[in-house]
Amino acid sequence: MLLLEPRYLREDGQLPAYEWSFSDSNPPVHAAAVWQLYVRDRNRTGTPDRSFLERAFLALLFNYGWWVNRRDVDAHDIFSGGFLGLDNISAVDRSHLPEGAQIWEVDATAWVGMFAVKMFRIAAELAINEPQYEDMALRFFKHFAHIASALNGREDEPGLWDRQEGFYYDRLRLADGRSETLKVHSLVGLMPLAASEVGHRHT
Repeated sequence: MLLLEPRYLREDGQLPAYEWSFSDSNPPVHAAAVWQLYVRDRNRTGTPDRSFLERAFLALLFNYGWWVNRRDVDAHDIFSGGFLGLDNISAVDRSHLPEGAQIWEVDATAWVGMFAVKMFRIAAELAINEPQYEDMALRFFKHFAHIASALNGREDEPGLWDRQEGFYYDRLRLADGRSETLKVHSLVGLMPLAASEVGHRHT
């Protein structure tokens, strides 16, 4: 994972986006890629490369911190970020909103949920031989549960799930406190399906 090397990972944990705007936000898919590389290599060679997994995990910790601190500005476990997703799958141009407005994004939240659950999976794998990773695995799982709860709705916040229509929708939040659900059927509302993981019991 070339981008996880120190020369590409900024001090604050941000990874470059693309050549015309390094500071923009691309989906945080690196943990999923690291896990896939690890599993495929283990299946091919029969030997798990835990050294690779641990090095990548420690680099991913910085990027995870950047996402949580920069993109969840209100600490609601709902994320925003402008350019996110698969070639701007939102019907709304999120980079040009009214002043003070913000969109609570289904896909951005789902991407970070996927990030959290993949970090849980990696930490759980490392904990098999190194028990000090157990606490980290539990922290990532807890954060994933908070994100899922925020997406689906809590007592104090309705979330982004529409129970009547059975679909996830972005929500526009205006500077004066008003909010409006953006009821557009698009791939945005399907992205929470990516935030899942199958766990295996180790004995």
